[in-house]
Amino acid sequence: MESRIKTILLAGGVVAIAGVAYMNGWKLPDAKVTHGRLLQATIGTFDPNADIKNLDDYGTTWPNEYEVQQAFNRQIGIVDLCVEEEEARRGGSLQGTAKIAVKLNPNNPEPFGVNADIPKQLGKRTELVDCLRAAVAKVKYPVYDGPPLIVNFQVDLEGVPEVPD
Repeated sequence: MESRIKTILLAGGVVAIAGVAYMNGWKLPDAKVTHGRLLQATIGTFDPNADIKNLDDYGTTWPNEYEVQQAFNRQIGIVDLCVEEEEARRGGSLQGTAKIAVKLNPNNPEPFGVNADIPKQLGKRTELVDCLRAAVAKVKYPVYDGPPLIVNFQVDLEGVPEVPD
């Protein structure tokens, strides 16, 4: 019990220090620049309309919506870096909202897949889409005893998360 309390206090202290550092302009250290890109997506996409086979293989609980949102919000710093990188690459600020869909894996904190769509007026910016997908795939989502679910997020391209659908 005492070691659990120490672990919780240590984790809370790390989160508080990271939050203060981020609010004071600290950026994540060189978030893996690969071939001129911040991040490359290594996770697959998915068909949001596909049926889930063998629903009897899964339990009946759903993940806590608040925990899913909080997990996503913890990764927003990398999403901001994706936007900043794209603005620097293309010049000027981006306008619009990116729509991100995550297919949660009930047995693992890593999702099955991530889809990302950006406004059509931005054209085809595969580097931005890949970076967004990779950033969101790194989130450790809560595990639960139920079927895979799709969670939708909207991100203002200035990096501020909106309420999920």
